[in-house]
Amino acid sequence: MRSWIGRHQQFGLYDQLMVELRAEDPASFTNFMQMVPAMFDELLGGLAPRITKQHTFYSEPLPPGLKLVLTLCHLASGNMYVSMKFAWRVPPCREVCQAIIDEYANEVMWPFRWGFVGSPETAAAETERLPEILMDIITRL
Repeated sequence: MRSWIGRHQQFGLYDQLMVELRAEDPASFTNFMQMVPAMFDELLGGLAPRITKQHTFYSEPLPPGLKLVLTLCHLASGNMYVSMKFAWRVPPCREVCQAIIDEYANEVMWPFRWGFVGSPETAAAETERLPEILMDIITRL
């Protein structure tokens, strides 16, 4: 791991800004994340077991919350991961989109809820394409 990545707890957005927003200004947290802290916590609770890596002698794994925030910001903003990794101080973390697919694909008819299609029947067909759509996003990270 590059040394500047190892200093994400001191200088990265997740360990600094996100902590401050959650503690001091929940409305700004909601504006930044496009969800209330409780919803973020629920999402993280469902995904954390899938995106948490083991500690090793060589390196400390990234917190699952950091991986989730980075992925959600990427998906919501359309910013390229290669430009976001510097402010967040992270190496590539591609497993979050797959974890979202694994955890939630069967629970939600995504395209219908997002208004991409006009009927539940069409949404069911489009929902089957969700893994393909998210994998396309992953390859562009």
